[in-house]
Amino acid sequence: MSLEHYIADPKNPTICELFKAGAKDTWARIYFSRKTPRLKIHETFISQNLVYEMNLIKAKHPELDFELFESTDEKAHGDDLLLSVVHDDGNVYTYAIQSKIIYHRRNKGVADLQDGHYQKLKHWVGKGKTRKKQIDLLMKYAGDNGYTPLYLLYNYAGRKFEPHIDPSLYGCTIISAQYLKANHTSSDGNLSDKVKFTDLHAKTALPWHELICTFPKLTENDI
Repeated sequence: MSLEHYIADPKNPTICELFKAGAKDTWARIYFSRKTPRLKIHETFISQNLVYEMNLIKAKHPELDFELFESTDEKAHGDDLLLSVVHDDGNVYTYAIQSKIIYHRRNKGVADLQDGHYQKLKHWVGKGKTRKKQIDLLMKYAGDNGYTPLYLLYNYAGRKFEPHIDPSLYGCTIISAQYLKANHTSSDGNLSDKVKFTDLHAKTALPWHELICTFPKLTENDI
C-alpha cells in the first residue's frame, strides 16, 4: 500500500502519522501525474484511495480512533466524505467534507506547477431553476446534523515554503466552508473558480492532519 511507504513504523502506525501519510502520498501523486505526459489524476480517485487505504490500515489497527467514509448522497448533501474523530474529552466531532483537486495551467503542453487553482470550487447541483450551489447544500447538511462543513483540497505547488515547513504535508489541506463563502465568492453568489493555491496557503488552509494531531486537544471554542 502506498500510505505505508510514508509511515516510519507501518507495524505500529499512529493516527497522526496516518493522516500525514495521506497528505504526502497525495502531494507525490499529483506532482508525478501532472509532470508526466499522458497521465491523469482525478479528485474522485484520490478520495477513494484515501478511504480505502486508511480503512484497510485501521482494520489491522483498530485502536486508531477515527472513521472516514464516502458520502451516502453527494448530490443531496454536498459532501464527498464524512470524518469522525474522538477527542481527548471523549466527544466525537464529525466533519462533512467536500473535496477539490488543484488544477495547473499548461503552456505548450507543459504544466506550470508553481501555483495552481481550484476551478471546481464553483459547482452547481441540478439544472435550470432548481439548481443549487454545492456549498449551500454542504453547509445545510452539516448544520442540520451538527457537523462541521469543510473543504478538503488535494494539492501540489512547487512554490517556496518557509524552511520549517514540509511542503508535502500540504498535499491534503482543510479550510472552513464558511470562510470560503465569505471571502471567495463570485458575482453569482457561488464560490469563485479562480481561487489559487497561494490565496489560501500557507495562510488560512491547514494541513488536514491538524484535525487529528491538534484539534482533539482543543476546546470547542478554540476549534
